Amino acid sequence: MREFAELIAAGGVDIAQPDATFVGGPRAFSRVAALAAEAGIACVPHVWGSGVTFAANLHTVLAEPTVELFEYCTLPNPLRDALQVEPVDFVDSTIGAPTAPGLGVRLTEDIEREFAFRPGGGHVIR
Repeated sequence: MREFAELIAAGGVDIAQPDATFVGGPRAFSRVAALAAEAGIACVPHVWGSGVTFAANLHTVLAEPTVELFEYCTLPNPLRDALQVEPVDFVDSTIGAPTAPGLGVRLTEDIEREFAFRPGGGHVIR
C-alpha cells in the first residue's frame, strides 16, 4: 500500500494496478483505489494467479465504486477454474457478480489429488 501511495503522490503512474492479495487485502486495495481517484487516475486491478486470487479481487472490485475495469489473465488455468464454485459470468466485456455464498472457491480432495504439488511444475507462461 505504501509503495502505491508513493508512486501516486510522485505522479509515477497513469494507472494504479493493485492486486488485493499482494497489496495487503481488500481494505488496502480500497485505500489505493481512493488515492488513485483523488489523484484523478484509474485503478485497475492486475490479477494473475489462482482461483482464490481471482475471487478475492473480483469481490473487492465489485465493492469499490471507483473501479470500472478488471484485468485478469485469460490464458487457460485448469486449477483456477476447478476452484471456482461457479463459472465466471463474462458477457459483452462485463463480469457479473458471483451469486454463490462466500468467496466462491472450493478446495476438494479431488482437486488436491488432481493438482498435487510437483517440484518444477506450476503454471508457467512461455
